[in-house]
Amino acid sequence: MSSRAPIGYLAISDIPVSVNQGIIAMLPNSTFGPLYLLNWARSNMEKVKDRANGSTFLEISKKNFRPIPFLVPDGQIAAFFNQQSEPMLSKLLLISEQTTTLTSIRDSLLPKLLSGQLRIPEAETQIAEVV
Repeated sequence: MSSRAPIGYLAISDIPVSVNQGIIAMLPNSTFGPLYLLNWARSNMEKVKDRANGSTFLEISKKNFRPIPFLVPDGQIAAFFNQQSEPMLSKLLLISEQTTTLTSIRDSLLPKLLSGQLRIPEAETQIAEVV
C-alpha cells in the first residue's frame, strides 16, 4: 500500500519485490492470504487516511499504521476464505499477464496498421506467431 503522495494505492505482487519508505508492505501467510490483506486494506482505508498527516501531502507512518485494528477470524473461516479466494487471485494474475501481452501486441501493430506499412492478413500472421 502506498503510504504517501497519495495514500492508499493497493497492489499485490506475485514476485519478490523491494519497497521503500513510500510503501507499507503487508506480507501474506498461510492464515492471511493476499486477497484477505487487500480486502482488509480496502475496508480500512478511511482509518488509514484518518491517521495520516503532513502539510504538503498526506503520509501515514508505520508507527501510525500499526495500531489500526486487524480482524483475526477463526482459523477455519480464514482457511475457507483463502480456499475460495485462491482461484480468484490466480485468475487476476492470468488476466494481468494477458493484458500485458495484448498491450504489447497492440503497441507494436497499431502504428504499422495506421501507416499502411502492415496489412490485416500480415498482422494476423504476426499475432498467431506470438500467441
